[in-house]
Parts: sequence; structure tokens; C-alpha cells
Amino acid sequence: MAIQSEKVNITVNNYSVSAELLIPADFKQAVIIANGAGANMHNAFVSGYCSKLADYGFMTLKFNFHYQEIGRKIPDKNEKCQETYLAVISYLKNTYLVENKITIAGKSMGGRIATQIAGQVSCEKIIVFGYPLHPPGKPEKRRDAHLYGINQDVLIIQGENDAFGKKSELQPVVEKMQKAQVLFITQGNHSLKVPKKSGLDNTEIERMILDRVVQFLNK
Repeated sequence: MAIQSEKVNITVNNYSVSAELLIPADFKQAVIIANGAGANMHNAFVSGYCSKLADYGFMTLKFNFHYQEIGRKIPDKNEKCQETYLAVISYLKNTYLVENKITIAGKSMGGRIATQIAGQVSCEKIIVFGYPLHPPGKPEKRRDAHLYGINQDVLIIQGENDAFGKKSELQPVVEKMQKAQVLFITQGNHSLKVPKKSGLDNTEIERMILDRVVQFLNK
């Protein structure tokens, strides 16, 4: 399958951010994958899933939040991250395809931002790779209140042993959400990886995750 690569700058009010697209010849849907707080769009996780989903025929887009664009380590304020994500959606909508054919996704913080802007867009699906339900070691600081009002279909992929939200913490949240489903990775951590002593194969786990994501996108 022929896949075109494109690099663009997306203007957001008084700043701009970089984005990279992978564009299969006959795409009918697009997936935006935002990265987590501690990395930029070139990290292996986001780049890997963008590439693999493009091989399945989905247009993919990855981008930097502004603080990542200028090389800062401290994340932008929540409102600014949301503003950036919304601008990326608008770019894709104005350039390539209607908004309800765009799935918004993200790793950790990027996924949280996707869930927070859900009520402002007509994107029909949301995917979160490792939802940060709370900061590590601070289970009382929960980030779940907005989740219960989401009307879109949501797929969360979570490590059972994620320090940001273990299975025992996240399962009750998902059950109270309107249209959510979750894939728990046995012995998985926040990066959806398992330890060597588990005897499980991270390559097989990645394939399982990809299969579930593609199934979710095609339903």
C-alpha cells in the first residue's frame, strides 16, 4: 500500500506546532495520536502506532504540544493543551475529511486531553493508551469526573499494574462511563509493557493491542 508522508506546521492563535501525517492512498478514516507529558511526537510509542495503523489504511497524525515544540519539559496548562488539540482537529477537518471520520487518541496525558475535549467535537471515537487516572502514589487526586459525561465510544487500553491507575481502580470508572470499553494488559505497566519475569511477549501484546484498536475503529 502506497503511504505518503507529510510534515506540516499548524497555527494555534499566537503560536504553531509541528505535525506529521501518514496518508494511505484510499483512506476513509483518520486517527490523531497525541503523546504523553514526558515525550514529543517522535517517541517510539506514538510513532509506532501511527505507522502500523497507516499500514491498515488509516490516515494518522501525530503532533507536538507547544511546550514540546519549544523544548520545555513542563507541560502547558491544561486549557492550552486542549486548545492545541482542537486546532489539530480543525486542521485535519479543513484539509482532508469530515470531523466524524476522525478518531482522537493519545498516550497518557495526550489521551486525557482527548477525553477532555470530547464534548467540543463531533469525532465519534476516542482511544486512550494508558489513562492517567491519578498521579503515581496519589490515588486521591483522581481525574475521572469529566469521563462520565462523554457520549462517544471510548476504548481504553490499560496495564493492570499501571501506577497511574491499576485495574482495580479503573474498572469501576469504565463501568460508570456511557459507552466505554477497556482492554487490560496482564502485568502491564503505564507503557503497556510487561516485565521479563512475566513470561509474556511484548511483541505479541503489541499485536493484540493493535488488533483491538483496528477492530474498534472498523466497528
